[in-house]
Amino acid sequence: RDHYGEFLDCVLAQGKTLPSTNFDYAGPLTEAVILGNIAARFPNETLAYDAKALTFPQKREANAWVTRSYRKDWKV
Repeated sequence: RDHYGEFLDCVLAQGKTLPSTNFDYAGPLTEAVILGNIAARFPNETLAYDAKALTFPQKREANAWVTRSYRKDWKV
């Protein structure tokens, strides 16, 4: 079953089942992939990451890759 169908099954089950790629799994996996991409931009350097603050406290240049600036009137 594809993830669209799996999502619909979960909706129809009214929250009694979870998709195999729910946010408990997908969120941390996505964060790890993004951190790997950021680390690739700083070869031969050790980056310390503060997960709670979503920052690299000792490498300010890396923080620019954690989030983006949105155009006026666009928000997350």
